[in-house]
Amino acid sequence: MARSSRVARSATTGCSGRTCSLAARRIINSPASGITGPAKGLSRPSAGGGGYRFSTAHAGQRLDNLTTLRGKAGLAAGQTLVYATGGLAVGNVRVDTTQTLRGLFGPRFGARRGDIRLGYVVGGGVEYAFSQHLSAKIEGLYYDLGSRAVFDDTTRYRIGTRATTDGFLTRVGLNYRFGDGVQVPRFAVASAGAGIWGFEGGLRYFYSSGGPRYTLGDPYTRGQVNSRLTYQNTEAHAGESFARIDHNPTGLFAKGFLGSGGTTSGHLYDEDFPPLEIPYSKTLSPIKDGDISYGAIDLGYTALRRDGFSLGGFVGYQYDAELANGYGCTQVAGGDICAGRGAVPDTIKVLTENLRWNALRIGLIGAARFDRFKVSLEGAYLPVVAATGVDRHWLRPIINPLPQRGNGDGYFAEGILSYDLTPAVSVGVGGRYWRMQTGSGRTKFPFNPVSPTKFETDRYGAFAQISYKLSDLGLGGSDVPSVLVRKN
Repeated sequence: MARSSRVARSATTGCSGRTCSLAARRIINSPASGITGPAKGLSRPSAGGGGYRFSTAHAGQRLDNLTTLRGKAGLAAGQTLVYATGGLAVGNVRVDTTQTLRGLFGPRFGARRGDIRLGYVVGGGVEYAFSQHLSAKIEGLYYDLGSRAVFDDTTRYRIGTRATTDGFLTRVGLNYRFGDGVQVPRFAVASAGAGIWGFEGGLRYFYSSGGPRYTLGDPYTRGQVNSRLTYQNTEAHAGESFARIDHNPTGLFAKGFLGSGGTTSGHLYDEDFPPLEIPYSKTLSPIKDGDISYGAIDLGYTALRRDGFSLGGFVGYQYDAELANGYGCTQVAGGDICAGRGAVPDTIKVLTENLRWNALRIGLIGAARFDRFKVSLEGAYLPVVAATGVDRHWLRPIINPLPQRGNGDGYFAEGILSYDLTPAVSVGVGGRYWRMQTGSGRTKFPFNPVSPTKFETDRYGAFAQISYKLSDLGLGGSDVPSVLVRKN
C-alpha cells in the first residue's frame, strides 16, 4: 500500500471527554458544499481543537450518472435555432466522509451514503441545421440534485458532512433525422462537387485497455522506491463523437473528438519495497468499476493535396481522465499484509485512483484514397503534459486522500480505414494508442514532505465508426461555377 516512511513511524496523541466533543463540532462544520462534476473532495486541517490541533477532515462525493428529461422551446432563424430547455434531473450520488482526530486516543470516524436523487435542470443552447437530416448543437445546463447529510452513527459523537450536488454542464451533439427530416433553406443542402467548406462528423464505439501506474519514492532518501501501484489491463467501453471542418481554398482545418465510458474489469497490483517494508510485498485487488473520459481538439494546415493524397500538420490540446476502483486484497508475493486473516474480501473497496491529464499536441496527419476506401494515419508528440489526481486508501483514513501532481510528456498514434457507402455516408474501423508520463511528480502525505512520484498512463484499443460528410455548410459559396442551361 502506498505509504510514506514518516507516516509508518508516527504515533497518535490527544485528549478525551469534553475536548473530543469540541473537536467533533469543529469538524462537522467543515462541509463539502458546491461540489460539482463526476467526483470531487475537500480535505482540510482542523484548526485549534485543543489536543486535536493536528486533526484532519475529508469529505467527497461522486456523481455516477445523470439523466435528464427535458423539453425545449426557442426561436428559429433560417438554419439556426436558439432555445431554452428545462426539466427533471435524476442522478446516482455517493458521499463519503472521514475524520481523523489525532488526539490521546486517535479516534477515527467515517460514513458513506449512496442514493438516487431527483432534482431539476435548466439551460439553453444553439442548434444549426446543415441539411434536412443533419444538425449540430451546443448547450449549457445547470443541474441541482439537492443536499444530503452523512453521519457516522457508530459512536456517541454525531460527526459527518453535508454535501450539495449541483453543477454546470456543456454538451455538444450531432443529430441525424430519419425520414423526410426538417425543412431548411435550400442553401443549407450540400452542393455537388467540392465546396469552400468541407465537413465530416460521426460517432464511434471505442473498446480499450490500459490504465495508470505510479511509483512512489521516499521523501527523505533520494532514489529509494517505497511502493508502486499498477492499475493493469483496465478494460473500458466508451462512446465517442468526432468532427472535422476544412476550409478548402486555404487548407486550414479544425478537428477533434470527445468520448466517455465505463471501466468493467482489470487488476490492481500494490507493491511495497524494502527497506520500508520487509520483506517485499505484492498484493492483488480486482478492478470492478470506474470510468474514463477523453478528448482532443486541433487546428491545422493541409500542406500537400495531390491525386487523392493529403498531408498536414496540427497543434492542439488533449485531455484524459481515468478513475479505477480496486476491491479486496489478496497476497500474491512476499509479506503478510493481505495474507491469511489479513485478506480483504472483494466486496470491500480498498483503493481508488482518480488521475487527470492535460497535454499540448503537435502532430502530422495524412490520408490516401483508393476509390471508395480511405486510409488515414495520425501521430502526435505531447511536449507539455500536466497531471493532477487523488489516491484514496479507503481502509487507511489517516492518508485518505493523497493529492498528486506532476509534469512530463507523451505521444499519440491513430490509424483509420474507412469505406464510402454513399458519397455522404461512410463506415470504418481504426486503432488508437496514447501514453503520458511525468518526470517531476509528487504525492503529499499528511504531516510529511512531498514524496517524489513518477506517474504513467497508457491506453490502446480499437473502434468502429460511422460518419456523414457535407461538401458545403452554407457558410460560403460553392467553388463550383454556375452553369446556365436552356430548357426547351
